[in-house]
Amino acid sequence: ARAKEFGDIGPVPAVLAGAVVRGLNPHGHVVWSLVFTGDGRQLLAGSWDGRISVQEPQTTGPAYMTPDQGAETYQVVMYEPAKLVASTYIDGGVVLWRLQGGGLKRIGLLDPTPGRQRRQMTTAAFSADGRMLAVGGWDKMVELWDVSDPAAPRALTAFGESAGPIQKILFLAPPAGGGEEGLGSTRLA
Repeated sequence: ARAKEFGDIGPVPAVLAGAVVRGLNPHGHVVWSLVFTGDGRQLLAGSWDGRISVQEPQTTGPAYMTPDQGAETYQVVMYEPAKLVASTYIDGGVVLWRLQGGGLKRIGLLDPTPGRQRRQMTTAAFSADGRMLAVGGWDKMVELWDVSDPAAPRALTAFGESAGPIQKILFLAPPAGGGEEGLGSTRLA
């Protein structure tokens, strides 16, 4: 089958040709970011309305919504084992949350380095062990945070001045053969 709305891209994958089972956007606004919990039972969505929803796609119950954070939500990421969630915002804000039951509890805010003005934080990533969080955005900088105690996050470093906005951050695995624990074995891409 071919789909006119996708242009002349050839056969449409079965998943795109299937029927929508249920709409999952309680925001009524553009959703920028989606993340499922590891067991697939909950879906977190960050939206232009400045809120994050938590819903169970398998049920028809209402979604939990965080209060409006005052700026559009760009990205929502999660460190699954600790149910630690980070969200980035168009005004430069970065908030830490804990996924508890069917909702989110706000537990921390990453304040920018003193004297530094953040702009549109568009991306975030947790390290594999969940102890560090990297964030970046339109200010062309990457900030690295120690979030091992999410209630008291600690700035480790800020670096960059890339050629353009930071649009995606990934932590890379340590080189084969191991490496020392901590910042020395962490690589960002």
